[in-house]
Order: sequence, then C-alpha cells, then structure tokens
Amino acid sequence: MLKQNIRSKITKVFKLNLIDNQIENANILNTVKRRLLINVAEGSRVIDFDDILRCESMSNYTNIILKSGKPVIVSKTLKQIENALPSSLFLRCHNSHLINRNEVILITKGQIQLTNLDIIPISRQKIKEVTNILKRMAVSIL
Repeated sequence: MLKQNIRSKITKVFKLNLIDNQIENANILNTVKRRLLINVAEGSRVIDFDDILRCESMSNYTNIILKSGKPVIVSKTLKQIENALPSSLFLRCHNSHLINRNEVILITKGQIQLTNLDIIPISRQKIKEVTNILKRMAVSIL
C-alpha cells in the first residue's frame, strides 16, 4: 500500500514536470517564432513581426518598412518574405505590397491608409477579399 502511494506520487510529480517542460517549450517557440531573421549588408538582423509596418516589392528585393520609419532592404522577393511571415498578421493587398493588418486605420475604395499615414493601393482583384478580411478583424458599430 505504501509503495503504491509513493509510486503514485512519483508518477504525478513526473507528469507535472513533463507538462511544465512542454509549456515552457511552447512559450519559447512562441517567442522565437514572432521574429524574422534576415540577411542584410551588415550581417544578419532579427526583426519582431510587430515592428514591421509594411513590405514593398522592388523586383528581386524587398523594402521592409519598420514602425520606426527605417527601411530595411533585403535581397528576397516579396513572395519569400510573405511566406516567412504569418498570414494571420500580414496581408498581401497588392502585387507589390504586404501590410501589417494591425496597422490599418482607413480603408477606402482601392486604398488602405496605415498608422504612419502611408497610402497603399489595393489591387482591383483583391479589393473584396482585403475589405472582408479587414472588416472581420474589427468590431463594427455601424
């Protein structure tokens, strides 16, 4: 009886430790995956997803505009950058533009205005899709 109680307690402690380790590992992965590692002229640079305002295509290069206003030019296509960023946070609104969904302050017919007051075009083929996605993200009081 005593041995069973000891085994039971050891098993419970072991299971709790496993759960704690799994939670810790999930938190580490969540933190790590919220960043983009890119190669720039000076070396490698880590950029938090939340620091990215928008990305603009420049042929085989991409201009990443940060909230600080500083551009970071990388030798990757916009498609490669789009694939590396989470679609839950970033939206391709035009062939040449990828925006951070959380930075949109105004949607007009064919354009999006961001928090830094940049005006980004929406392609004609994507107007409905982009508008629907952005409307689903916000609470409407209309």
